[in-house]
Amino acid sequence: MIPESCTSIGNYAFHGRLSETTINIPESVTLIGTGAFWDADSLVTLKLPSKVNHILNDTFLHCGNLNTITWHDNIESIGSDAFRSCGNLKNILIEGKEGNHLPDLCEVIYNKAFESCGIEQLTLNNKLKSIGSRSFYGSRLIETVIPDSV
Repeated sequence: MIPESCTSIGNYAFHGRLSETTINIPESVTLIGTGAFWDADSLVTLKLPSKVNHILNDTFLHCGNLNTITWHDNIESIGSDAFRSCGNLKNILIEGKEGNHLPDLCEVIYNKAFESCGIEQLTLNNKLKSIGSRSFYGSRLIETVIPDSV
């Protein structure tokens, strides 16, 4: 669906207009715009390319059926409302690691990033400096490891 020659996905590119359950974002993509997959309710699984370093605001807002996202350790920040209201999001994976993990280089989780998500367990990292207000409000988070750096 997204060509290998694509280097960025624009703001609100698939807002409410996605029928696929799985999206293969090519490794050539370095930027996914604000709200790019907002209301992509059919989306169930997603793998982010290794060149994407920031999850911008509202990127996956209201993706109610999103269950699994696989990302890499190079992500430095997770924007406001990035995964808000992803009620079925239970798996936030990094290849080669067991369980749900925040990327190793992530320093900031902005406001409401995971509000009302289905995630129950998350391991944070030692580089994390800030967790914004309501970042996990209304989520199903019952277990987390918070590093001393926060």
